Amino acid sequence: MTITIAANAVPKPPAEIIEGFRGAPTSVISDNLGRLPGAVGLKPYHRGAKLVGTAFTVRTRPGDNLAIHRALELVGPGDVIVSMAAATRPARWSARS
Repeated sequence: MTITIAANAVPKPPAEIIEGFRGAPTSVISDNLGRLPGAVGLKPYHRGAKLVGTAFTVRTRPGDNLAIHRALELVGPGDVIVSMAAATRPARWSARS
C-alpha cells in the first residue's frame, strides 16, 4: 500500500504561542477562529491533563493503521496526532512528548 504524505515540512509555530493556548478554553479559541468546524467530533484517548500542541493530521480508512504507524515515525516532541478513519467516524487524538 502506498502512503501519500501531503506535507511533512510545515513550519511549526513558536513554543510560546502553543503554550499560550494552554490556559484558553476551547470555546474562546473557537470564537477567535470564526467557529470553524474543524474539531467537531473529536474523541480523546488521553484523559486528565490538557493536551496542547501542533496538530499532525492523518486520514485513513477504517481498520487501516499503516498511515498512523508512519505518522508515529514522523512526529516530534509537542506534536499531537489527529487521525480520521472515514468521514462518518469521530477523529481520535494522541500526544507524543
